[in-house]
Amino acid sequence: PESVRYDRSFIQGYIDKFQDMHGREPSLAELADATGLSVKRIDSVMTDNRVVSESATLTEDSGKDTVATSNLSDNDYLEYVYASVGPVDQKIIEWSTGFHKKPVLSTNEIASKLKISASAVSQRKARIQQQMSEIRGLV
Repeated sequence: PESVRYDRSFIQGYIDKFQDMHGREPSLAELADATGLSVKRIDSVMTDNRVVSESATLTEDSGKDTVATSNLSDNDYLEYVYASVGPVDQKIIEWSTGFHKKPVLSTNEIASKLKISASAVSQRKARIQQQMSEIRGLV
């Protein structure tokens, strides 16, 4: 649809501008802040052209649990950790795991893209894994 093409062009403009200014690809959260679009909309537009309904939201006043803890997948835990870390760690999560349909890259490739050392990427990966373990222990 026309709206998808428009949003993709709009988002790509911000990606290009961000890369010029910061020397790296922006995270989805950074794109959402800059464009005013939701993370789901950006992910949808940039990956597979599905249109995400903005009215499909969860309400907290239903009085029921929306997710049973026994049904949580690794992806659910990863989504929680992803939302709680900064933009550099978000890119590390995306490129390490293929999260949000990003290509899986080696530690050296990630370091090169983020312009940090490979050891810094490894340390951040370890910290992210620790957070995942802690979240699993809490839920």
